[in-house]
Amino acid sequence: MSDSNKILLIAIILLIGCTPRKEKKQNLSVQKVDSVLTNWKHDTLGCLGLRYADRELLNQIVKQLELTGESSSVLISHLGEPNYIDYQEDNWKALIYFMECPTDGSASMRNMYCHFNSDTLYNCAHPVY
Repeated sequence: MSDSNKILLIAIILLIGCTPRKEKKQNLSVQKVDSVLTNWKHDTLGCLGLRYADRELLNQIVKQLELTGESSSVLISHLGEPNYIDYQEDNWKALIYFMECPTDGSASMRNMYCHFNSDTLYNCAHPVY
């Protein structure tokens, strides 16, 4: 083996060995999913702080239940009625769920936005705070 091939082989081994691996999140238990969704539905305006406290778990639940690609009625069956629906252009709409209690008579900016195209869930996300 030539020196250039040895160097290339060492570089490949180092590259593979030093590449960070994504840690796979474990699925939440059925009881935990039920608990988070019950809290979510109970805290309809976000004033109890339950929605905001469980925001990361909710993202995980949306992925775990494979809700992307499902209809708005399927999402609503899990999360309850949204606080607001924003109808947009070209068959897009956003279901908006309040994450914290509105203050000073204005709506909260910390919301969960679930975007649909032709009533098919594209994504659910909340701004990072």
